[in-house]
Amino acid sequence: MATQVTYSYLLAKIMRQEGYSIRRLADEAHVDRAGLRRFRSGLAMPSWPVACRIADALGVKLSEFVGRKRRRVASGSDQVGAGQEGVTREESEEELVSER
Repeated sequence: MATQVTYSYLLAKIMRQEGYSIRRLADEAHVDRAGLRRFRSGLAMPSWPVACRIADALGVKLSEFVGRKRRRVASGSDQVGAGQEGVTREESEEELVSER
């Protein structure tokens, strides 16, 4: 249940900050308005593909959208590659995208 509260809270917060109405977000994310209302109120959780479309429409990363905090990797076994000590996979992927 905590995940639903976090998701619905962040959805409502980001919608407010970005000036999105239910209608506008539903149209841009290709999501049913009634479903979007349920997600925003915490009565339901979207599937991964729907959550991705909502995050894309809002211009946020899905990890940020669901309240995930960035973490640093401490052990050598989880490191991305040589010369990248303490860099998470997410940070490394961001670098690859920005280099393209």
